[in-house]
Amino acid sequence: MTDKKKPPLRVVPEPAPKLAGRHHRLLAESWERALDQEMRAGSPHGWAQRHVRCFTEPQAITDVRPKIIMQRTVVGLIMDLVAYADTHEALYESKIGDDGLLGDHWAQMVVNLRGLLNGETGALDCGTVDWLLLKMLAAEGFDEDGQSLPKPKTPMQDEAQAEKES
Repeated sequence: MTDKKKPPLRVVPEPAPKLAGRHHRLLAESWERALDQEMRAGSPHGWAQRHVRCFTEPQAITDVRPKIIMQRTVVGLIMDLVAYADTHEALYESKIGDDGLLGDHWAQMVVNLRGLLNGETGALDCGTVDWLLLKMLAAEGFDEDGQSLPKPKTPMQDEAQAEKES
């Protein structure tokens, strides 16, 4: 009888059902991406699974080990930024990036969170988190520094510009 190892069970949790917006979907996509990378690399270490568990099985608030506190804090910041953007879109039917005031502040928080990835993050994979944060910024029309990207002109704007120039 041969002893064949079964591949690890890959379960990517669903985003919060009440607010499964664009950013929650990006979060789930980041988990899938990490798990796919781990599987393709044949990594026996389970780094991607540990990363996903940081979000899906948060450590008890009573766990006061410093690395766990840092990990829990970074996860909380990510989840709050995701929820804020998705809730804004659900409430106002427009992206947070389109809000001339709140969008800029939200983007700066994302940029600042990227900076915190240089510190202790516990079992989080910072490359995966950085990928997610960059995707979140891009989805809202910001570059990696949190600056608004130029919005494409509409045909009416092009016509108005042509009239002004003639």
